[in-house]
Amino acid sequence: MDLVTWACGWLQGVWRADLRAGDIRVDLPERAVFQGTIEDQRVLVKVDRSGPRSARERAVLRYARRGGIPVPHVLFADPGPPGVLVLEYIRGVPLSEDSADESWTAAGRVLRKLHDLEPPSELELPGGSESWCAHMTWWAHHEIDSLRGAGLLDTETGVRLARATSDAFSAMHEPPLVMAHMDCQPDHWLINLDQSRVAGIVDFGDTAIGDPMWDLTVLTLWQPSKQHLVLAGYQPANDLTDRLRQLDRPYRLLRHLGAASWLSEHGLDPQPDLTMANHLATRGTSAE
Repeated sequence: MDLVTWACGWLQGVWRADLRAGDIRVDLPERAVFQGTIEDQRVLVKVDRSGPRSARERAVLRYARRGGIPVPHVLFADPGPPGVLVLEYIRGVPLSEDSADESWTAAGRVLRKLHDLEPPSELELPGGSESWCAHMTWWAHHEIDSLRGAGLLDTETGVRLARATSDAFSAMHEPPLVMAHMDCQPDHWLINLDQSRVAGIVDFGDTAIGDPMWDLTVLTLWQPSKQHLVLAGYQPANDLTDRLRQLDRPYRLLRHLGAASWLSEHGLDPQPDLTMANHLATRGTSAE
């Protein structure tokens, strides 16, 4: 039984009320996200076979909401597995290339507010790593090895990508660490209909202790021309601006590699991300 069907039946048993599934946003063997309606209330349902991931997201959402961050209210949670979250449905349109400049700047302001929160005790570095630098070095090699094993990278390209990332991460100093969203892509930012403010941020399943620059990079991954707008709202300190100049390219490269690997594993086309990663390794950033 798929997770959407299971969740509808299980939640109806819990609530003794009919749950009607609407827009299915994610439908994977390990995870599902869908819009639903129960007793005329629109909700967002998230089901994750990883109980710890679901529990972490629940804790982060409640913590961020108390800190004044516009995130959905947790209406119901069960640790599972599978973990189940029923969230407030937030009306808004995803941040995109077509969004007003003010929308991108507003996202920068809210992201800075998120990063300024003291990280909750439930969070740690991704994968329990000893340091951010160690994690990034491991992650780059892992993604390149995975892509080569899947036949998506030839030896020469794999070596070039490995050199581009390892050279950058070996020279990187340990950054100031914050509560990072870690999957801060634009469609996880919902903008209100007049595009003047952030209505909500969603999908905190990957949240961890991390480099604030990673979120800034991912937010503008395919839209580097929007980065100055985000930074205008974020108001970074001088040291972060300096690090952004040094690490923007390898961070973008690694995000594209990670995306290509995920897309391939789920039967989707990894080629656009692979092409961009190779471009970044040989010619610099796409903004150049």
